[in-house]
Amino acid sequence: MENSANTLGLRELLALIEEVKDAKTRDDRSRKLEELKEALEQAFRQDAKLAQNEKLVKALQEAKEEIAALGEEVEKLSAPPSPYGTFDSANDDGTVNVLTRSGKVKVNLHPQIKPESLKRGQELVLNAGMNVIEPKGFETKGDVVTFKANLDDGRVVIITRLDEEVVADKAFPLMEITLKEGDKLRYDGVTRMVYEKLPKAEVEDLALEEAPNVSYEDIGGLKLEIETIHENIEIPFTPKGREWYKRMKLTASKGALLYGPPGCGKTMIAKAIANGLAKRVSAEFNRPIKGYFFNIKGPEILNKYLGESERKIREIFKKALEKASENCPVIIFFDEADSLLRVRGSGTSSDIEITTVPQFLAEIDGVETIENVIVILASNRHDLIDPAVLRPGRIDIKLKIERPDKEGTREIFNLYLTPDISIHAKYFDEKHPNFNEAYRAFEGDRKRVMNYMVDEVTKRLWATKQEPYQYKGLDGNLISVDNSILEFTTAQGDTTFYLKDMVSGAMIKSIADRGKRNAIKRAMAGGEEGIMTLDLCLAVEFEKKENEELPNTEDDVNRWLAIQGRKERVLRVRPRRKENEKQEEKEVVKTGQYL
Repeated sequence: MENSANTLGLRELLALIEEVKDAKTRDDRSRKLEELKEALEQAFRQDAKLAQNEKLVKALQEAKEEIAALGEEVEKLSAPPSPYGTFDSANDDGTVNVLTRSGKVKVNLHPQIKPESLKRGQELVLNAGMNVIEPKGFETKGDVVTFKANLDDGRVVIITRLDEEVVADKAFPLMEITLKEGDKLRYDGVTRMVYEKLPKAEVEDLALEEAPNVSYEDIGGLKLEIETIHENIEIPFTPKGREWYKRMKLTASKGALLYGPPGCGKTMIAKAIANGLAKRVSAEFNRPIKGYFFNIKGPEILNKYLGESERKIREIFKKALEKASENCPVIIFFDEADSLLRVRGSGTSSDIEITTVPQFLAEIDGVETIENVIVILASNRHDLIDPAVLRPGRIDIKLKIERPDKEGTREIFNLYLTPDISIHAKYFDEKHPNFNEAYRAFEGDRKRVMNYMVDEVTKRLWATKQEPYQYKGLDGNLISVDNSILEFTTAQGDTTFYLKDMVSGAMIKSIADRGKRNAIKRAMAGGEEGIMTLDLCLAVEFEKKENEELPNTEDDVNRWLAIQGRKERVLRVRPRRKENEKQEEKEVVKTGQYL
């Protein structure tokens, strides 16, 4: 009976061990561990043989260890939370002043923490008695504010997002850093400390730190406009030109307006001015001079928060004046200026221009104190810009950038269709099945071949009813070109709108690029390599189809005429249809009849 009872006790103990393993919850496991520990200790006291069972001994040891670990965990979880504070200053009696959300408190330090080891703005862990038990690092989050001025005692004056002036302390990481007005700082409103100098991301994103690598040679079809820029913008801002202006008692213009249809080179001209001016100044000083180009998109300045748009305008001019004070030419280029400087009172849903225009005028009036800043505005609708911006003494120079004429179109094509690209063999090989006797005049000269292609694609692009054009298609048949897009009627009469009326530098580049892609596509499909006239003519045809899909209502044409500078009012618009697109005839059946 005794042996049987001992065996039963062992089974119960082993079963209890399995129950501990199968416990689902933390509390259940803790309870069963206690039961197992008590059962094993009692069994070992009653039967010495059980104490020799390795499995039971191991289970008892593991139970004790796990119970101890659970006890430590329970103790940690039941401990009160440790609040954080920020070190402000040390006192003579060994205590320190700590900033918390509830205010400033004077507390004691743990014996192992020395007051001199703590830095202003450093985070501290406090116990339940609000005494310091552990030092930490520095806060990494906060509000972005603007530095205004230093005070004699080391404090600073900052401007918050709401344009409020606040006096703050410098945290330790900012102690040795020199601050300039307008610098962006990270600020903690609880501690009233500034911790970090931030990059001026808003302005840096808008500014190219160096003048772009665009020259006047990269711009085609605008010779007269470029000459005007040389005379009225570049020369007055060079050292020699400035000297002559002083002798003649002339004042250099503060800026220029480039207006005209989209895609005609306004942005490229502004970049070329920055680059050209830097080169001229470098040549006169006989040393490298950096030029700076601030590329500002009008809509990027606009902000729904009160005062934000005006603040950004101030930041831009402040940054430009800083660069200009280093004797470097600075171009501030406002693209889409009509969105930012619209006629005051013309807003339909908001009147943001009521404050942005005066702020811009105040800044540009201050440019006269610095000699190296030029403001350039670009717009497709100069008639929407506030007249106060364009009056003499502010934006004096107004330069219309027209659509390229036929010769200008050739010049722009020549910029993209150069003799060093791959050219089709039929222009050089007399044995080629598609060789034309007219190609003999090229004498294998790649430049002559490319000039021929440029002439042909220009004729294709400028074809009208008065100047027709034909070219051979893929099947060898002649294709007659119809470049008409639509017809419209004004009080002056009927007008046919051709593809040439929409031509721009951007369109010409698109045609050249598409022609090159046509040649690549043919070569990759196993056909003959090199670009040919047909590739470019097909590119023009594709461009025409894309423009046919554009809106063509009376309002659309009126807006287009406004960009062109034409004031007549459109009465009727008739989209053009291809001659081979016959309208499907439909029989009209009166109602009430049997079908």
